[in-house]
Amino acid sequence: MTIEQIGKRAFGSDGLERIREELIGCMRCGFCLSVCPIYSETGTETNSPRGWLALTKAVVEERHPATRNFAHLVTNCLSCKACTSVCPPGVPIDDLILAARALTAQSRRGLAVKAALLRLAMGHPARMDRALMPVRLLYQRSGLQSLFRRWGLGKVLPFGAGRLDQFIPAFARRSGRKGIPYLTPAQGERKHRVGYFQSCMDAAVFPESARATVAVLAANGCEVVTPPATACCGMPSRALGDLRTVRECASWNAALFEKAVVDAVIVDCATCGSMLREYPGVMGTEPSQAQIEAFSRRVVDVSAFLSQIGCREPERPKDGIRVTYHDPCHLGRGQGVTEEPRRMLELVGAELVEMAESDLCCGGAGSYNVTHPELSLAVLERKMANIKSTGASVVATGCPACQIQLQAGVKRHGLSVGVVHPVVLLAQAYALERQRS
Repeated sequence: MTIEQIGKRAFGSDGLERIREELIGCMRCGFCLSVCPIYSETGTETNSPRGWLALTKAVVEERHPATRNFAHLVTNCLSCKACTSVCPPGVPIDDLILAARALTAQSRRGLAVKAALLRLAMGHPARMDRALMPVRLLYQRSGLQSLFRRWGLGKVLPFGAGRLDQFIPAFARRSGRKGIPYLTPAQGERKHRVGYFQSCMDAAVFPESARATVAVLAANGCEVVTPPATACCGMPSRALGDLRTVRECASWNAALFEKAVVDAVIVDCATCGSMLREYPGVMGTEPSQAQIEAFSRRVVDVSAFLSQIGCREPERPKDGIRVTYHDPCHLGRGQGVTEEPRRMLELVGAELVEMAESDLCCGGAGSYNVTHPELSLAVLERKMANIKSTGASVVATGCPACQIQLQAGVKRHGLSVGVVHPVVLLAQAYALERQRS
């Protein structure tokens, strides 16, 4: 297929022309290089936002084919949005790099196969639970993972396979989707009716975050609707360039929450929240565009929503824990939510100690630590140095992928530091308050 045919299939009739126009906006000034974690580690132009845009421009102008090497280079991007945040002319660099992946997904068989497998696993919650069963049952609960680590087998496995184990989180024994009722009543007077979008990683790895979010919302006068059949937000598929699956997820989720009739859709995963809010920009001319736009406007992070409605302050413990906060890329730069999580930490009486470069990407970036373990670890080292310097006993962050990455860093460095979602600390404070009363 020609690049025009590929572009029309991926972005619609005028999508490729829009991408060409946005690429022209790059002045090649190099501001993006100063904030890109991957360029900082590699020092090569082809592993920088400016380089990725130049390559993409050459491909869409048909001066260069969408080769395997091009596909490899554009997948090195963390999608952390740091480059876009400092771009003087406002070029949407992160979106353009994701668009480049969509172009390669249409022409590279390997990416197409990965996207198809992901679609099968993540298109429905039940499929995700089944896909994770081998890791949960055969690897972790059987004791095989413990033996693997005790005997140091990771050091002798070929192709760097042993490095992947350190990033495999402890999967919950039971899917978090089964522990939250469809309707959770408000405590006291009902002031709001909200929907809760539970992320795939919350359900699989951090069910305590999901339970905490629902409990905190209920404690603040919210009746909470938690549909059990939400599809994946679509970001993993978008990262592979599979826009078809993103659009299917968008249509499904928008229709699901429209039936729920809620005032707002609450999200506690930074990546999910960013993706849900960006649905209109990837839908093209879908018939459900108006419904999806209405859905996206209602999406709000749990910390931002609590700030809007006036979060009830719990009874503070006498001795606050020392906490530092890591800004997830898709919450801070993606949604503009930075102060609200910090206010949540202050509510529970925590001593908040700001780390240097709190908005620097940790290197997790969804599954980046699995697909690019060496680069991911290099980026993580800088983050861990900043965490150590605070002397905090807890790192709070609002993204499951960041939690997994930071937990791996804590273990790697032998630190006695907990990693937790801020809403969990608030839920614990409310629970302690009830015990005292």
